[in-house]
Amino acid sequence: MEKIEWYYKPGHDPHNRAQVVDSKTGQTVAVTYSDPEGKRAALMAAAPELLETLEGVKNALSRMIDKHDPDSMASYRDWE
Repeated sequence: MEKIEWYYKPGHDPHNRAQVVDSKTGQTVAVTYSDPEGKRAALMAAAPELLETLEGVKNALSRMIDKHDPDSMASYRDWE
């Protein structure tokens, strides 16, 4: 899977619209309103990295479950 990287640009007056931008293409992927400091945009820009981290946690837990008690925890393997 290709790594997705986004960054954000803080909002400006008069509407304080912040943008989330794809690092590779330069295209805007999201716009937040009333976000002068870009806090909401920053969270949205972190979404691909957060998802990657959660997928890593899921995989690690799945390996731990398989190693320690695969029968009683089988239902947790299919989290998707």
